[in-house]
Amino acid sequence: MKIRIQQLFIIGAVIAVLGCGVGVPAYKDAILDGVAALSRNKLDKAMVDFNRAIKLDPSRADGYLGRADVFNAMKQYDEALVDYHRALEINPGFAQAYAN
Repeated sequence: MKIRIQQLFIIGAVIAVLGCGVGVPAYKDAILDGVAALSRNKLDKAMVDFNRAIKLDPSRADGYLGRADVFNAMKQYDEALVDYHRALEINPGFAQAYAN
């Protein structure tokens, strides 16, 4: 249940970011691919997608948040915390990161 709620937070964040029309299409595609893979519990694929997003634009918080959620689902909690903290460093108002 908690994973499903986190996925909804990610989807909401992605919609908000994409609605602003900022960023390059490749970055948006990587985030959307990651969200889709995570929602299907394809954790390895989601990790690849969020890593791609971070590589394309490491200055945006949502890639780190998505990757943190993947780490969390993999029960790699230390790695998840690092990425949640990184997302908050980039965007202190990112409420989804506080929820984790």
